Amino acid sequence: MTVHVLFHSSVIEDASPPECDIAWNGTYLSPHQPIGVTKANTSLLPGCWTAESREGYHMTYYWFHLFDWIIN
Repeated sequence: MTVHVLFHSSVIEDASPPECDIAWNGTYLSPHQPIGVTKANTSLLPGCWTAESREGYHMTYYWFHLFDWIIN
């Protein structure tokens, strides 16, 4: 399945809102690392990211992750 993320904000007025797609199979991985080993830049959560440039002046990056999914 694909989860489409669209981020609306009152701060973003001059362009379309940032968006990306999270490909997800409905499962989560459990972290398993040896004791004493950390990888701060690695996430086991499904996610996506996008970058936006405002008038070519600077880049803004957006990261989105699924933390919980409730099925009724």
